[in-house]
Amino acid sequence: MNQFEGDIHLDKSTILVDDIINSGNSILKQIIALENEGIKVTAVLCILIFHSESWYEELQKRNIKIYSLISHDEISLEL
Repeated sequence: MNQFEGDIHLDKSTILVDDIINSGNSILKQIIALENEGIKVTAVLCILIFHSESWYEELQKRNIKIYSLISHDEISLEL
């Protein structure tokens, strides 16, 4: 079973796409797995992010930009 889908181009930057980023631990594990294969991740795109970008210090150390369609703060639910 392949850990990655699609063609891998080591000479190009990669954008990692995920649905949700909460603690950042899961996305960091994915980034480390890609880096171990020689793949340079330059950005992460997600639908929903739970914290501000400053929360994800380890991604900042790697110069990985985070893009999200919506943040947790933008969602208001009435119960």
